[in-house]
Amino acid sequence: MPHLATAFDRGSRWESTRSGSEAVDTADCSGELERKEGTGRAATITASMVLHKRTDPGAEFDAARTTAAERIPGRTEVRTAQGLGDRAYTVVHGRTATVHVLDGDAEFTLSVSTAPAGGRVTPERLRPLLAGDMGALMRRVSTS
Repeated sequence: MPHLATAFDRGSRWESTRSGSEAVDTADCSGELERKEGTGRAATITASMVLHKRTDPGAEFDAARTTAAERIPGRTEVRTAQGLGDRAYTVVHGRTATVHVLDGDAEFTLSVSTAPAGGRVTPERLRPLLAGDMGALMRRVSTS
């Protein structure tokens, strides 16, 4: 994650899972990010990909975007993200920033939640970093 690396160092705790069926394949990864200026956890990152093999995920993706602000209590900001896949949007809520992308039959999600003492990295600052890293992640997946 080259863009997030400008704000965080990689932590030591990481987990990943993969599963597959006739209908969908999934891959998930999560880990901790540490402060650049000190020690300790500054944020948690999660990435997921779902490849739909039998159904078109477009209608559900669009519905999730349309209702995101209603489903998440509190002040939630939803914006269209340009230049990622067929359709993309970002959600900022509290200390969490998330980018959701639909690219063909694949859904990608990348989310960072900052710790209360996470430093000066705000979810609003994370928005362009997440978009840049999502693009890099999608390019990497498409070549593997």
